[in-house]
Amino acid sequence: MDNQNQLRALGEMIAIDGWVASERSAECSLHLDVTFDEARLGGSDDAEVRFRVRIRSCTVVVTIPDAGKLAVQRGSVDRETPLQARLRRAADHGEAHGLDRDVAEFVKAGSIEYDSVIKRRGLDPATQNSIPLVNASHRTMPNGNHSWKLKPSFGQHLEGKVWNPNDEPRMRIDDLRSREERESDEKNGLSPVVMVEIQCKREDIDIYDIRMNDDEVQRELENTRNHAVRKAAAEGFIRSQLLQQGLTVGDMTKVFSNLTVADYIMPVEY
Repeated sequence: MDNQNQLRALGEMIAIDGWVASERSAECSLHLDVTFDEARLGGSDDAEVRFRVRIRSCTVVVTIPDAGKLAVQRGSVDRETPLQARLRRAADHGEAHGLDRDVAEFVKAGSIEYDSVIKRRGLDPATQNSIPLVNASHRTMPNGNHSWKLKPSFGQHLEGKVWNPNDEPRMRIDDLRSREERESDEKNGLSPVVMVEIQCKREDIDIYDIRMNDDEVQRELENTRNHAVRKAAAEGFIRSQLLQQGLTVGDMTKVFSNLTVADYIMPVEY
């Protein structure tokens, strides 16, 4: 496979960047930068419907297609909590921590400059408490792949970054190829790859603010309050977009249907 990172995703809802960096000839580390946001779909002239979409929860799955060439170091897999946000404690320290307007502001921003925010606001660092922006639960799957189930710590949707890609590598990977095999692959522009998939159920996709692009049809549907027609059109659009990119999509009308809303392929870099 060539040495180009390849991303397939549903609009701007999910952005993935990453790299598999070699520090020694037979060992490398996997770095992932996964970011969530609202996507606006259906803006093209030929689209029947336009709408907004966010993801409520999902699973990040790491797969090594070249199992004979690469192997995960099991003890190196990061099973800890993701990127931390500093949140202000409640005024009365004996009770459960409360959230105020200041907290909501820098949680929503997704900034990692929390210490500077705290200093600028004149807050006492001693009264700060660190909790994750996103809850991530690690799991080793039956086939041996490693995955992280992601859920928002606040609100109903995933938003912002999950991990610090530079300081929080997901795992270390052994390169099982001989020196001769690596040199041959490099000479031919080949490299083993690591794949990351974002998987979810249909019920994890929140579709809202749906409008038909044909104004007359939109007025008719508004008069009949027929939301089901608009919802079906939006679901059909999502299904078409995923299939066009070669991603897995099941029956969009079934809440437990499986979807792959993004994947990303990374070659080992030397």
